[in-house]
Amino acid sequence: MYTEESIRVLRENTAAVHSLSAKTDILRNGIHAELIRCIKANGSDCDLKDVYANVISPDLCSADFARFCYMCTQELTSCAAMENLLPESARIDDDILDTDIAYQRNMYADRAFESFANAKANASAHYLPSLTSVCEEVYYGRCGYCLLPIYSSEDGILTAFTRMISKYDLKIDMTCDVSVRDGDAILRFALLRHGLNTPASDPCYVQINAVLPESVRIGSFLSACEAVGADIMELVTMPLSYTNDSISYTIRFRIPSDLLAALLLFLQAVLDNYSLEGIFTMIHDK
Repeated sequence: MYTEESIRVLRENTAAVHSLSAKTDILRNGIHAELIRCIKANGSDCDLKDVYANVISPDLCSADFARFCYMCTQELTSCAAMENLLPESARIDDDILDTDIAYQRNMYADRAFESFANAKANASAHYLPSLTSVCEEVYYGRCGYCLLPIYSSEDGILTAFTRMISKYDLKIDMTCDVSVRDGDAILRFALLRHGLNTPASDPCYVQINAVLPESVRIGSFLSACEAVGADIMELVTMPLSYTNDSISYTIRFRIPSDLLAALLLFLQAVLDNYSLEGIFTMIHDK
């Protein structure tokens, strides 16, 4: 049985551990600050991943490295510039002036269009006979935006449509959940465009598709993303082979706009190759 004395000792030891942990965090912050000064002094010749790996740990998929990424975005201009933090397949395009929205009409798509039109000034509908022609309108520059369903609460990710989005190199600008069957289910539509938009809402949403390197465990990866300040809103797995040896992850994060650069820097450092499917706003069917 525990005695009052043993409980007292346990409490004192626990308090000592908490105090030591707090002091360790302070020391880590000091080391991070010194590493950043080193990177500043060496300019473009100094790679932050190499510096961190050589001084602290080669394990970049950690909460500590995630916090280091945040400090870098606060102190280093190159790490705060969003265009420097994107995968090769992504680019920013804030200059879309055409507010026509192409889509194939049905009851649910009409409701999604109304929601998007309320959020996009001067938006107008452009009706097409097929979903392929909807994507082609944006791909060939005849419309600024198009509208496609991407997710159902009953069927999950609608892979046929997400393949079309990838084929035509479209990015998510907004999403809208439309209730179906008297509210028993939802159908999520995406407003799609060429190029990424800088976030128009706070918090904003980020969606990626990635195959993790063998050295990266999904649990550690998600924990590190949370350490940056991201909430994990959705995680969908898709095996890439019959043996399940390789898995593709589609992950949707919610993150405050002022922490977005830190998340993108962390993703860039940890993932060898990933697709950034959108930085976007979520709106709700009314």
